[in-house]
Parts: sequence; C-alpha cells; structure tokens
Amino acid sequence: MQTFPDLRWQQIAGKAKHMGLRRPRRKLSATGHALVDCIRERAFDLRLSMVDLDAMAKTKKYFQKAAWQRGNFNRKALFRAVEALGGEVSIRWESVR
Repeated sequence: MQTFPDLRWQQIAGKAKHMGLRRPRRKLSATGHALVDCIRERAFDLRLSMVDLDAMAKTKKYFQKAAWQRGNFNRKALFRAVEALGGEVSIRWESVR
C-alpha cells in the first residue's frame, strides 16, 4: 500500500493475481503427534493438500478435519497415508538396562 498509495488494495491484489504472483505456502503447524506431523510435513513437501491426502489414503475427511485432535487416531488412515506418500512405519525399541 505504501508503494502504490493511489491504488486500493483490491486493485493491487487484482493486478498481482493477473500477473500470476502468489504468496509462498506456509508450513503447517505442528500437532504434537510425531506420526501425524511427519505425514503432514511429507505432504507439504510434495505440494499436496489435505484433500489430496484424504483421497490418497482413501479416508473421507480425516486429514481435512484434523480428526486426531479429538483423540480419534485412525491407525488404518495413518498407515495408508504413510504408504501413499512412499514411506513405511517401523518400530524401534530402546534397549533395557
């Protein structure tokens, strides 16, 4: 707005859209759940939306609606998403002393 004081915000935004300028995508915020965070980060890196991720994992709106926040950890949906994104889930046990 300071650079173009004679133009309204809508005019500036319209011209930017016409020129194909976009703001960079913001990283998704951490959920606090390691597996979910890894899945969301991988999807972001592959430029996939949560809608795309739901389609790939064959879930309805699990990732779109952040169902894990309500304590609904759908292991099947999470494992399908990992597989669809080209990953694998493994377990590593710490040695017991």
